[in-house]
Amino acid sequence: MISITLYDLPPSLNEWQNLHSMEKHRRKKQTEHDVYYASYNQRPEKPYERAKVRIKLYFPTIRRRDERNYDCKWLIDGLVTAKIIKDDNIDVIGRPEVQLKYDKYKPRTVIEVWEV
Repeated sequence: MISITLYDLPPSLNEWQNLHSMEKHRRKKQTEHDVYYASYNQRPEKPYERAKVRIKLYFPTIRRRDERNYDCKWLIDGLVTAKIIKDDNIDVIGRPEVQLKYDKYKPRTVIEVWEV
């Protein structure tokens, strides 16, 4: 299993839709870059043909959130860029499991990927 920790949280769909197009592009590229370098020492020899992806988002507050509001598309694109998974379509990874958690002192994103 590959476990990647990023000390940043992805924007919700509500936040994302209000961003300027250039800011969206900049943040998407930055997220892909972060995933690429955070996974550098863990990459498989060749990308997984089929994989299971679990994304855990640790928020600094207990506020209620809709987990469907966090599709984490940019994180999945980063896994493809890092050559951990072959593609991000439903045949390769299925539907990624997103878990919303609470950690007041250390908000972060944890991506877990394992081959099926």
